[in-house]
Amino acid sequence: MNNAQMKSRGNLYYPGMFDLIKGIAMISIVMTHAQNSLGKEAFFTKDALPIMSFFGYIGDLTSFGSAAMPMFLLVSGYGFRIAKNNLKCIKKQAKLLLKPFIIVACLTTILHLIVHYIAFRYLPGSIQATVCVGLGYLLGASRTFYISGLTVCSIGAVWFLLTLFVGWIGLNFVLTKVQEKYVPWVVLVIFIIGRFLCFLPAIPYCLVQGVIAIPYLYMGWQIKKRDWLIKKLPVLICIGMIGLSIFVVKFGEFRLADAYIKYGFIELIGNGCLAFLVMWIGLRVNRFSFPLKDSICMIGRYSLWIMCVHTIEQQALPWYLLYEKLPNMEVYWLYIISLVAKGFLIYIGYRFLIWNNQRKIKKRRGERRNRNVH
Repeated sequence: MNNAQMKSRGNLYYPGMFDLIKGIAMISIVMTHAQNSLGKEAFFTKDALPIMSFFGYIGDLTSFGSAAMPMFLLVSGYGFRIAKNNLKCIKKQAKLLLKPFIIVACLTTILHLIVHYIAFRYLPGSIQATVCVGLGYLLGASRTFYISGLTVCSIGAVWFLLTLFVGWIGLNFVLTKVQEKYVPWVVLVIFIIGRFLCFLPAIPYCLVQGVIAIPYLYMGWQIKKRDWLIKKLPVLICIGMIGLSIFVVKFGEFRLADAYIKYGFIELIGNGCLAFLVMWIGLRVNRFSFPLKDSICMIGRYSLWIMCVHTIEQQALPWYLLYEKLPNMEVYWLYIISLVAKGFLIYIGYRFLIWNNQRKIKKRRGERRNRNVH
């Protein structure tokens, strides 16, 4: 799409047009994880429940109910480009998604061992706990499960990288190997298979989540291809999407990381509708200026980097010790302390990644100039 087409459509299409909603969703993910990292004992006490319920409500609101992950997938699908060679597609996505995952896995495992030994001064226990974390990354565990009494820990937020890797490759395979007229039917079959795979025990490498991701990625691709964010949709379709969105917000419980879907197919469809509405609204709100907008958009622009840094601090550091070491402090103050500390660590890590990326870009430019000179 060229600049003239963008301007003719009211300047709705532009680079970074979904950064705002991605940034809001990323902030909500960190808020929710900051709450969970204190441990259930902390925020389910009688005194803490009202204020922590308030923070939980804010987290749910800013993550658009349970549509944050479907929204990320729809946005990813919106930028999907078909690679004619599936092998090249696998190599490219491995570099973009698996390489960061492996780096996060190694750093988290090493830091987990060091930090837990410093915190507890007990090497056998630190090694045992770190082995559980390492097994989680080795098996790509999106949720915690047990093998012969051994705990396999969840890999944290980077389960999304594996999900996106599986989903992207799967969609590219479908679009390159299936005749165009049959593609919607194949995606529908994948949609049905993904729902029934949720009934199985934990499957490694986020394969179930990846299968579920394929219809969402396809939907995002169709949204761009058919200009659904610009065109006026039929009134009945709009009413149906709004109705399903209200249903999943009010009654639904969709946790893609856990492959848990309370109301099955209707909730999968409803979250897709809600994610689409979030994109539609966010695209229009993003045209206006307001305080902190640039900062939120920056978070959205680098959301995958921030997700990686957040996973490292979330998994490697024993945040639950805040509640154990400061039992007399109000829980909401502990929550605020952990949230500020997480924010600081994420900011430092994210700034380092930006600096490192800019350094590599300058190095590549310098190498090109040298080649041109010679």
